[in-house]
Amino acid sequence: MSKIVCSICKKVHHDVEDGKCPLHPHQHDSYYDFQNSDDFLQEEVKRVALEHNKLGLNGLVGGLQAIIVNVELDNIEKATQEFLNFTGYIFDVAFEDKEFVTCVLKLKGSADILVRSRKSEENPFRKYNINPKSKHLPNTRLETFIFKGNDLKKYHEIQKERGKQFIQSKPINNDNFSFIQSKPSEYTGISVGIIEWKKENQNYMTEDSSLLNWELQNPNRSYLKNIGLLDHTATRVRAEERDAAIIEFMELTNYHFDFAIYVQSFNSITNVARLSSKDFAMVFTSGIVPFKNLEESGPTEKFSYNY
Repeated sequence: MSKIVCSICKKVHHDVEDGKCPLHPHQHDSYYDFQNSDDFLQEEVKRVALEHNKLGLNGLVGGLQAIIVNVELDNIEKATQEFLNFTGYIFDVAFEDKEFVTCVLKLKGSADILVRSRKSEENPFRKYNINPKSKHLPNTRLETFIFKGNDLKKYHEIQKERGKQFIQSKPINNDNFSFIQSKPSEYTGISVGIIEWKKENQNYMTEDSSLLNWELQNPNRSYLKNIGLLDHTATRVRAEERDAAIIEFMELTNYHFDFAIYVQSFNSITNVARLSSKDFAMVFTSGIVPFKNLEESGPTEKFSYNY
């Protein structure tokens, strides 16, 4: 008996007698023993790069423009103020439309932070929040990383042809931008958004938006001036889904897997994906071995289980 990961369906199969994926038994090169080494990922880096070049995806996705943090509707002002209390970001504007209430926080030279709340119960991210220590806030999550797009129409057509799924059936278009976002990842519960700006001022409002008369202030705290740009974000994934999560992210962006650091004492791997050495880094933190139980597993696997 063995445990294998299929490189086609990206699923983990336990206690496999013949060492073959039960969904793809005739693809003899489609599986590998799950051991969380970097060998498979490094091969996938080459494949994704070649595929992006062949399909014309190179250059269509740039650096990080914004993150969307969704919160419960009655918490949005408090959540926004909390960001102001502990970062160097400043309040820019608050607005609402028929779907969302949105607060925009900005810091020169850094990606924007959009603190947002849905007005309806419909939420494609909700199921990823129903865990032991997060279910009391079922709509609160860092939901979306938004990257700069170039020729969004072409990007969407290519990715749709590859089988990538998006929340919108077609890009949203208005006077300020075009926008599309992937469906939440089954591995991370996070979406990748692509925005193509039409104006230099990077305004997230649409013709349906109306301004809110909110005045949120940065507190007078000396440490705030020492807090810099949004440098990286660590996204925790299950050990057995580490490869699939990183590959999925690379396929939706122009990021590549750079390196991994193994910390045996904490059963943890820090996996770094980069666009370049100067850009925001996407970090995937996973266990070296899968979750067993709350007594034996390391902090990364416990976090994934609880949240």
